[in-house]
Amino acid sequence: MDKSNIADTIPTRQTLAALHKHDSSQWKRFSIGKHELVAIPRSTWREFRAQNGSAKMPCRTMGFVQLMGLNYVLVPNDELQMTHTGSPPITSVLTSRELQIAHFVAEGKCDKVIAFDLGISEYTVHEHMRRIFRKLQISKRAALVARMIGRRLD
Repeated sequence: MDKSNIADTIPTRQTLAALHKHDSSQWKRFSIGKHELVAIPRSTWREFRAQNGSAKMPCRTMGFVQLMGLNYVLVPNDELQMTHTGSPPITSVLTSRELQIAHFVAEGKCDKVIAFDLGISEYTVHEHMRRIFRKLQISKRAALVARMIGRRLD
């Protein structure tokens, strides 16, 4: 997926909340290697798609599996957890350069120092910050720092 358009496909909190309104007692959570997955009954998934349209699906489909005679859709657990935090994982939204700049901001560096450290213009840092704010749907550097701290605690 082209990262420049990823902000347009980020599910909203309302979209994810709508999926969680379905009976989640039938959902199965498990790990395959280091991947945490959730198996959602295919009927629930279809019903959700019919109500909300496939263009605004809340998360990626990783595959399908049949457990005890029931068909399930596999989705990444971290994408379903966005309902609780209201935001997607930063690493899935930001480019590597934007993450680098976000780390410098979390360290308390100003745009001029970030520009000097990275060997880019201050204008370029401002543009990266503008894109970071848009992608993360925030408007303040403090909110970015809070998201970065939250990421380190996960």
